[in-house]
Amino acid sequence: MKREQQSNQTMRQTRSRKLWIVAIGVLAIGLGFAVAAYVHSAQSVHSMDTPISRTTLPVAVIHLQPQAGYEVKRVFVGRVEATRRSAVGFELSGLLQHVNVDEGDTVQQGQQLARLDTARLKAQRRELQAALAEAQANQALAKITLERFKQVVKSGGVTRQGLDEARESYRATQAGVTLAQSRIATIDVELKKSDLHAPFTAKVIRRAVDEGRVLNAGEPVLELMEHPPTEIRIGIAGRLVDTVRVGQRLTVELNDQSVPVRVKALLPVRGPDTGTVDVLLTLEDESDVVRAGDLARLALTKTVSERGYWLPLDALSEGPRGLWTVYRLEPAVESPEKPQSQADYQVIPLLVEVLHQESDRVFTQGALPDNALIVAGGLHRIVPGQLVRIQEHADYVAARKENNHVVN
Repeated sequence: MKREQQSNQTMRQTRSRKLWIVAIGVLAIGLGFAVAAYVHSAQSVHSMDTPISRTTLPVAVIHLQPQAGYEVKRVFVGRVEATRRSAVGFELSGLLQHVNVDEGDTVQQGQQLARLDTARLKAQRRELQAALAEAQANQALAKITLERFKQVVKSGGVTRQGLDEARESYRATQAGVTLAQSRIATIDVELKKSDLHAPFTAKVIRRAVDEGRVLNAGEPVLELMEHPPTEIRIGIAGRLVDTVRVGQRLTVELNDQSVPVRVKALLPVRGPDTGTVDVLLTLEDESDVVRAGDLARLALTKTVSERGYWLPLDALSEGPRGLWTVYRLEPAVESPEKPQSQADYQVIPLLVEVLHQESDRVFTQGALPDNALIVAGGLHRIVPGQLVRIQEHADYVAARKENNHVVN
């Protein structure tokens, strides 16, 4: 019994020592965190006490150069068109006997394309030829009779009335001959119109009917398109159409190639829906590669005389009332004698108006002095009144060279 009491006492002492060890460990860890927090706080305070002027933010800048104006470039898209395109057919109704060409064939002007059945017309012509022969025989007899009456009228063998009747009979037979000849001529015209000929040199782009069909007058048989196409129609919007003149030589992009064209005509109307004026362009060089329906792109440039400045897009931030803000640099008062690369500058915001925008730059107007230093980018890092120093960047050096170009 006594031994059990001693054993229990020993276990309680061991458990108490373990609890003390755990408590001391937790206390040590907490003390470590407290020391680390104190050191971090001290470093933060030391950092806040460091003067801003010793860590002045470097920025890229451009030097403003005034420009006399800017160029507006716009690209207009049109299509290649055939100068002549026609759905051809017969003027007469009849049975289609033969079609001589098929789709894709090239035909020459005057070439026979198709033919109607002419058996009925030929029979009518033979009938009219017989009628003409009869009329000519009657005319010959009437002429002989008239000549005889003229010879015997003086001797009293024929009365004046008989002579007049012979004369009018002869005239009637003349009219009969003329009528028969006219009817034959009509049949000849119809026989000629039974042949369909190409009105111009072209390609057959569609065959509408086949042999054996009875056609109505004017029903299309073939569709022809002049080939190669030599005309482009492009709609030009705005005032840029005023820069185009009839006879002017231009260049269009066609099938990824630059193709020379000449302005053929400017239509005198502006489209009510598109607001564009159609300009007709003639291809200078014919090419079988060009097809009707191909897209053509025409780039036009217009110079706008307006004094201003080119700025990179990154130099602008959104301002009030539809304007934009740029940041000008002015030397700080405490560092006027330092070299430009080491001097401190103060950021001054200025408002500008954007007149024209391109892919990576804008043309602006505003109260900007010539040769002013303008922050070229990274505007999210600066605020008005902040001190900065200049650090040129290769990209902005190139931008400055381009910016020095003056539009006359």
